[in-house]
Amino acid sequence: MENLEGLLRVVPTGTSEGERTLLEHVFISFDLFETIAVPVSGSPCLVVGKKGAGKSAVLDFITFTALQAGIRVVRLSPQDVKLSSDLADAAVGDHARAAYEALMIAVAGELGSELKGFLSDEEAILLEKAVESGRAKRDFISRLAKVLPRLASAVAPTASMELSSSAKTATDKLAVGVLERLEREGKVLYVLVDDTDQVADPMKPGHLNRIWGLILALRKLAQSSPSFRVVVTLRDEVWREMRRDGAGQRDQADHFDALICRLAPDDAQMKRIVARRLEYAREYLGFSENIDGLSLFFDGIGANMPGSKSFSSWFDLIVSRSRGRPRDSVQLINGLARTALERISKSETTLRVITQDDLNSEISRFSSKRVEYLRSEAERECPGIDKLIDDFSLIRFDEALGSFAISHDGIISFLKAQLGAGYTIRGRRYGAASNEGALALLEVLFDFDVLNARVSDSRMPAGYRFLKPHENATLASGERWGEMQGIVWELNPAFRDHVIRKQNERNASFGLAVKPRAKKRSKVRRFR
Repeated sequence: MENLEGLLRVVPTGTSEGERTLLEHVFISFDLFETIAVPVSGSPCLVVGKKGAGKSAVLDFITFTALQAGIRVVRLSPQDVKLSSDLADAAVGDHARAAYEALMIAVAGELGSELKGFLSDEEAILLEKAVESGRAKRDFISRLAKVLPRLASAVAPTASMELSSSAKTATDKLAVGVLERLEREGKVLYVLVDDTDQVADPMKPGHLNRIWGLILALRKLAQSSPSFRVVVTLRDEVWREMRRDGAGQRDQADHFDALICRLAPDDAQMKRIVARRLEYAREYLGFSENIDGLSLFFDGIGANMPGSKSFSSWFDLIVSRSRGRPRDSVQLINGLARTALERISKSETTLRVITQDDLNSEISRFSSKRVEYLRSEAERECPGIDKLIDDFSLIRFDEALGSFAISHDGIISFLKAQLGAGYTIRGRRYGAASNEGALALLEVLFDFDVLNARVSDSRMPAGYRFLKPHENATLASGERWGEMQGIVWELNPAFRDHVIRKQNERNASFGLAVKPRAKKRSKVRRFR
């Protein structure tokens, strides 16, 4: 087996589904993990992060650890919680009551046969009907609220001891730490809800009330018994929209701030994630610990990005193109390995590792794939965002400000010009050049990490810092226009190679595609 084939086994897709079999080997802890894994009794833990930041992986690891300890876990998706479609214009309180009913039925349905031992025959029949229809009478919901905590259980007596004695990796030790905390909690029943924001369609009015309804229902569930441990995931940009919702629940958001656990890996943590993946690939292939994982799969210590004179380490190259998302880093390594294997199969090269040429071949394709994923990710908030990024190839970036950088006035002028094509942004149509429309586009581009906001800061080693969307939810607004004059906007490195490709395509397609005329055959005069 080629080393790179072994590498592909441990960087399969980067998606939560493809990662589950690897989780116990490659999961990397972070500061708030144990706080998320063992939330306080009586309150849900809201895990907020970007798509691809690892929210589902956190729930997977909690599930893996809890089941090892003999603790029941109810794992739900929005599709499992059958919310009524008749409450489009309803108040948050109405949504919360309906969501609590649907949530209790979904939890009971997941526990299934285990729960029936605590119910009468008549109640068991009622449960089956409730699960099928998604509806139940209030007195039956109250009955479920009393019965469900009975299925809570304590950590199996020998679970943490057995795991501790066999713990070899950092992942094993992390699981031991979680089990030791759970032992002090007594009886526990986990309820984990992934992708909570998907219960609503942002294109429909009142969609935020629907999300709030489910979150408030989950808080009520957590408060209904000291045994429940409730963990919920939510997309970062949706939570920011909920916080800045002018007609919505800002007071509610303030109450939940203390329950937020933000999943936002920094560069150092991203490098640890990449390094652990390479280490596990080395272990998978059976190489000694003395051998550096990087040297098995990459040529040298680094390379140059296409068109750049700056040399960077492989770790920096991968992390800079990953948007702070472990999923992106895994998918980039996967793409580089496949490109290298294709090159190796077509030649008799001795370089059987990822090289500069492989980076040159793959990076544009990878960058365009980020645009494709972004189109899907932001489809409801800003349809056509991919076309907008294509048009970044028309911008004259100000090289004096840095690579792919532009002033605030420059980006506003560009975005106003794009509004002529018509954009629907978070359900509102903008069709004329205006500051309001340009700011709405800028808000989406900032929220989805297409544009990074750079400001001067003499306290920082480089003399500047980047503003984070989750810390500046109202940055792109008329009220902060003066403040924005001091911002330099940079195109995220993940999208730059796509924009370069579009620039090259535009430069190559000059004028009409006129076919060259065939040369006329000269007539030969014949003399007789």
